[in-house]
Amino acid sequence: MISTAVLALLCSMPLGAQAKAAETREQAQQFLLAMLESGAIHFTIGNTINDRQVGLVAEVDSTINRYRKKVRGGWEFQSSTAQRHWVELEVSKFSNQGGPDGIDQCATTAGHVVAKNAFGPIDFSFPADGLVKERMYGDKDRSVFILDQDPRQLFSGPYVIDWRRATFSRFRDAKGDPRGPTRFLIKTGSRTPDAQITVHGDALADYVENAIRVLRLSCQP
Repeated sequence: MISTAVLALLCSMPLGAQAKAAETREQAQQFLLAMLESGAIHFTIGNTINDRQVGLVAEVDSTINRYRKKVRGGWEFQSSTAQRHWVELEVSKFSNQGGPDGIDQCATTAGHVVAKNAFGPIDFSFPADGLVKERMYGDKDRSVFILDQDPRQLFSGPYVIDWRRATFSRFRDAKGDPRGPTRFLIKTGSRTPDAQITVHGDALADYVENAIRVLRLSCQP
């Protein structure tokens, strides 16, 4: 079912902007932007599909180097372990601003995408932290945590879905829970990161899928 808040938002929109009535890219775009700006549907970008029932996530490679203090001073390298850090993104300012030329009804844009934190064996917060942190364990053991990739370079900045080239797939979480949210994975060729729209409720998900299909079909070159 569609929640009362979302239903109220749908009813406040012009009839042509409602997804099932959308026949043009303008109507479909208006619907998607209204849902995104209201928070009725959730948008993110990422580079990994994981098994934590959240679908697409943003992750970066990281390394832990471990050292032990020498009897006569200095540090002796002990081991190195490859890790992954999950990146928390702040995403907002949705529009159909396609680029410097202005409005593009075949582009859905998240104008503000910022990497805020990286969570893993040790957490990083941006912009306060760099890409390296150290932790002491007693006075003899030291670990150095290194982000091998800078999340700010990989994920921050405006993100544009170009419906002329985008493809999508609709799926649920890894366990296929019928009560879980519906997700739309949106790809543009071999480009990464990809995009994901998450929707709660089958009825609203059908509205969203219809809008996506209208955009894809009407924007084909």
